[in-house]
Amino acid sequence: MRCLYLSAFIGCFVADLALAENGSLPIGSSAASRALGGTGIAAFTGVVDGEYKNPATLSQLPKASGQAELSLGFFSVDAQAQQKVTNPVLQGDDTGRYRSSATRLVAPTAIGVAYRVTEDLALALGASAFGSQLDYGDHRGVSGVKRTTSQINLMLGASYQLCPEVSMGATLIGQSFASKSSLLYSKAQFARTEWSSSGKAGSAAIGALYSVTPMLTVGLSYMLPKTTKLKGFLDADTYNADYSPNTEVNHSDLKVSDPKEIGIGTQLRLTTEWTVLADFKRLLWASDAFYKDLGWRDQNIYAVGSAYTRGAHTWKAGYNYAKMPMPKSLSGDNGLEPVRIQGHLLSKLNVAILNTLVLPATSEQSFTLGSSHALSDSVTVNTALVYNPPSSVTRSGVLQEPTGAVGSYNYEAKLSLTALTLDATVKF
Repeated sequence: MRCLYLSAFIGCFVADLALAENGSLPIGSSAASRALGGTGIAAFTGVVDGEYKNPATLSQLPKASGQAELSLGFFSVDAQAQQKVTNPVLQGDDTGRYRSSATRLVAPTAIGVAYRVTEDLALALGASAFGSQLDYGDHRGVSGVKRTTSQINLMLGASYQLCPEVSMGATLIGQSFASKSSLLYSKAQFARTEWSSSGKAGSAAIGALYSVTPMLTVGLSYMLPKTTKLKGFLDADTYNADYSPNTEVNHSDLKVSDPKEIGIGTQLRLTTEWTVLADFKRLLWASDAFYKDLGWRDQNIYAVGSAYTRGAHTWKAGYNYAKMPMPKSLSGDNGLEPVRIQGHLLSKLNVAILNTLVLPATSEQSFTLGSSHALSDSVTVNTALVYNPPSSVTRSGVLQEPTGAVGSYNYEAKLSLTALTLDATVKF
């Protein structure tokens, strides 16, 4: 039996490699939040992050009529992958070496505007955009993966102050995703196969904010899942219904969801100059059938940030930790054992490739630094530097074919990230 080891899911995901920090989600859109470790559930850090993290924080808008902001990101991503396969089909293949995909991106990450309609009511309109690039060249050893993705989130938020201590908020979210991918596909005898996919999703976020004392504020947030039906996928079926190998190349669709999010955060004003923030979020990856089938687990996120202000200048630092949502290492599987994902028959080898070459959600730590500088009463510039140290995920197993031939496979992927984000904020 031919080992049809290349999955058609390769490259077609809402996961953004350029900002894959909490599973496949960024820790923040704007520099103001990213510099503080991605916190912002209990404090207003900006229009776009406020709409996403906790819309109730929009009530903390400065007492001016409104605020507009623009964020620009500079991203440097180093992705490495290695494949070692012993199998008759792959004899002579270039395996066992690391292949690197270095990405340098400059892109707008967020734009937003908020307006205080009344003393108690604030409205906001925002958009965030992310992209990723992955290119492992023409090496069959890492499937020749090439991918370019783009994702845009449009948000409409509102916050209402029920009383001086309590605010409530809600945000409507629309998401658009597009991807262009190609790989050396085994069903086409390792010829390069290219395809595009796209999808749209809707979601909503709600939040509450409570000022316990003048020094302590507590925030609560809840995000509904964003379910996308991605159209134009290459056929993912490794096997036919009778478990015979499938050698045809077709197209099909797939449903994938960004997870539900539940969060709680605090803001503690230690002095008039020094503020400390702490957030906890739980991402429910296992509630989505697709990620559950891939072996992803729910993920706890811990984030802390500190800001120190002197005059017109604020200095910030933060830390974000989230254990990767899938096991770091798995071994001993029979790679040719069939598994079902949304009605498609894959193999455990396909799942191993998805969790390494395609979805290397390996980043667990983000170290952040940043600053804010008020150039005038109405204009502020924010900066954020985020570094994710290298981390890896491995999958290995055996290839037991009906002919009696026994092979093996080993995949390892490493990912690190350095990102600089710049904001310009204007109050009006």
